[in-house]
Amino acid sequence: MHGGTGRTVRFVVVAVVTAAAACGALLLTPDSARADSNCVVTQDRSLIGETPTTIDFVNGSGRPVDIYWLNYTGSLQFFNSLGAGASYSQGTWLTHPWLAIDPATLACLGYTISDAPTKTYSVQAPSGPQNLAAPTVSGVAALGNVLSAGPGTYDDVITFRTYQWDRCPSDAASCQPIAGATSSAYRVRLADAGASLRVRESAINLFEQTTVASSSLAGPVAALPKPGLIYFGRAAVSDGLPPSTIFGMEPNGSGQRPVLSPNVSDSTPAPSPDGTMIAFTRLSGNVANANFNHVWVANADGSGERQLVGGSFNSADPSWSADGST
Repeated sequence: MHGGTGRTVRFVVVAVVTAAAACGALLLTPDSARADSNCVVTQDRSLIGETPTTIDFVNGSGRPVDIYWLNYTGSLQFFNSLGAGASYSQGTWLTHPWLAIDPATLACLGYTISDAPTKTYSVQAPSGPQNLAAPTVSGVAALGNVLSAGPGTYDDVITFRTYQWDRCPSDAASCQPIAGATSSAYRVRLADAGASLRVRESAINLFEQTTVASSSLAGPVAALPKPGLIYFGRAAVSDGLPPSTIFGMEPNGSGQRPVLSPNVSDSTPAPSPDGTMIAFTRLSGNVANANFNHVWVANADGSGERQLVGGSFNSADPSWSADGST
């Protein structure tokens, strides 16, 4: 039987109470070398052993650790506390498992089992979380849409996550952080047009170690359409045009020309939001014998004219809905 204080504790990590389950989420450093594996308990209690052995525990973790024996019932029984850099020899029996636990976080730093007459077990500092699956972005990367970050997965207990959205003009190497975009949701804005987006997740474990993982690129966000013509009504009689004619011109003011049918009187041009059509008011009949104003539409280049509203009344000053459908 073991000596020691005989103080029995229940080991918990994030509400998990069994030693095997608790250490299954934390780091194990084997005797021979540092391994990037978890603190996996391969035997969840001591077996009756008749061969005495010795384990030399060396605390290379850089922090205080407590040494526990995993007893015959599967409970953790405290035996010793080791300061950073300290060591001691623990008498035990063949087949008996031992754990090193961080007293500040109750996190498992290592597991070993007595499997030789003498052995040395070095408790090492835990590595940061290792990313197993990258965070994700859900939603369509289009102007005005909201994108949502989905959490990544890690080989560690993650206690806190933070997010940063990036704008990427070409590829991942071009990504730059978007100021203030640090929540798990992001609304696509005008500055994102033509670029792709991604989210970076900072995952923090029990030891306040951080690993950053990035999502794949979402997008690119559709670029803004090239500006179309500017439409305006121009009253002109001297050049042989009707009293009011709709003209178009380039955004720089060049290329002014009439865009609709001649010999009619048109006014109040209203381009559609997507720039493909124009709504306008046309005076019915002819210039000399006018009757009523009515709403018409045409393609942006002036083709495809058609009347939308008719009758013995005036309809004028058309406008489009925000989505351009009506």
